Amino acid sequence: MPPPTKPPKVSIVINTLDRPGASARLLDAVFRQRRKDFEVIVVDVGSGDEAFKVYGRYPVRVLKYRSPVLNYAKAVNFGIAQARGDYVVRLSGDAIPADEHWLEELTSPLDADAEVAGVFSRWINPAWNKNLFDALYAALCFGDRRAEYSHDPRWLGTSGSLRRSLWERYPFDESMSLCEDIDWSAQVQAAGYKIAYEPASRVYHLHGYGLASFLTRNLGIFLFMSKIELRQMTGYYRRRAGAPPSDAGALSLAALMLVAADLAAAAAFGVWPALAAAAALVLPAAAYYAYCLLKLKALSGAGLAETADFVFGPGCALVGALQNRAEIIPFLRECLPRPPRAVAEIGRGKGGSLALLCRAAAADALVISLDLPGGALSGTIPGLTRGALHRTLLEAMRGPGQDLRLIEGDSRSPAVRTQFARALAGRRLDLLFIDGDHSFAGVRSDFELYAGFVKAGGIVAFHDIQPGCEELGAEVSRFWRESRLPGSRREFIADPAQVSRGIGALRLRA
Repeated sequence: MPPPTKPPKVSIVINTLDRPGASARLLDAVFRQRRKDFEVIVVDVGSGDEAFKVYGRYPVRVLKYRSPVLNYAKAVNFGIAQARGDYVVRLSGDAIPADEHWLEELTSPLDADAEVAGVFSRWINPAWNKNLFDALYAALCFGDRRAEYSHDPRWLGTSGSLRRSLWERYPFDESMSLCEDIDWSAQVQAAGYKIAYEPASRVYHLHGYGLASFLTRNLGIFLFMSKIELRQMTGYYRRRAGAPPSDAGALSLAALMLVAADLAAAAAFGVWPALAAAAALVLPAAAYYAYCLLKLKALSGAGLAETADFVFGPGCALVGALQNRAEIIPFLRECLPRPPRAVAEIGRGKGGSLALLCRAAAADALVISLDLPGGALSGTIPGLTRGALHRTLLEAMRGPGQDLRLIEGDSRSPAVRTQFARALAGRRLDLLFIDGDHSFAGVRSDFELYAGFVKAGGIVAFHDIQPGCEELGAEVSRFWRESRLPGSRREFIADPAQVSRGIGALRLRA
């Protein structure tokens, strides 16, 4: 291939370590692509002679990156610094494009929308690969619907495209030994950009993990993802993007929490003793819990907007709302022009929606929250997102004159329904917010068992009416579309193209 007369539009940067067979299959697939305006840069991090013989058969630039400790962020930054394209494609040495459309599909969202910062491919598991963990990754992490994410960081490292201009502003953080691509996506999202998922761009990606290596790697991912969550909570990404953090009160904990996360991440790789790792996890967790408790008490007399700033911002890890702010706030303000005197929710998660319902309700309102004990979406911080300590956080959400009843149990249980009725003591609900079991049978059961407690002219609301997660058993959208519900409907959906979320409000006939 003769040298290009002008810089290529796309630079494909491949990180690899001593995989001559895989490298040959990968490069064969790359040079079969329909899109041709690209260059290929191979960043080799320590291969033997056989791998270099493979590279020599293709028109690629080979860069040798050598470091005593393998750091993917440093290696990728090293390769991108030599790239000439407007778009950079990161491709792992163990990811092989599945067809000739891979590159075209991976870069077309960048061509089509200037607000898209990066795009990631779908991982597929070949039929012959019987590794359980590879099959789980492919089945659980990747669907067949295209999606865009404005606030939910995603991975780009295995097979992902990005704008080089944004990389120049925000290079990959070399302190992140893992999850540097997710950290980067969180940063560009804070700057106002989107990350797109393009399932038509497909790669075969095989880890080949055994149980021990799977657990070890996921421990590291957990620790580095904790660091990313802490950065989000403390406004780190927003400050780097030039925007003020959503809650200045969180900044007092930023230094302690981020240093602790660094220590914990280092401990996972054997740099610090286990005692340091334990302290690094326990101390910031305790500080963060105390901060959330004090903040919730301070917000008990505040308004809806201030509470939303907290549950969608620094409080999200312990008391976050599994909602889209652009949906639930308009819903509460427009469907409830007067503060309701009696409200209830089925499905609590971490409790952020409960905090918002308390702020929207009247000062002397009855608020009922029903959820399974230790529900699947209540959070993953042991001892803090479930149990007595988390109940203390929930109780701090009530306003000074409000009556908050926390009911734990299966909403389909006759005993739980009786407990719910006793809490109402003959009163009728102004609002019932259903966000529990998302199966068709589950949401139908919640509606049939509890809608009778809502007064004539009151509202029954359903969360996740937008399609997108049916393959995971979420069928609220089908229930909302197919069921003949008694009343007038209104939908609150931030973006018609989004996957899942969305609130459907049913006003019962007066």
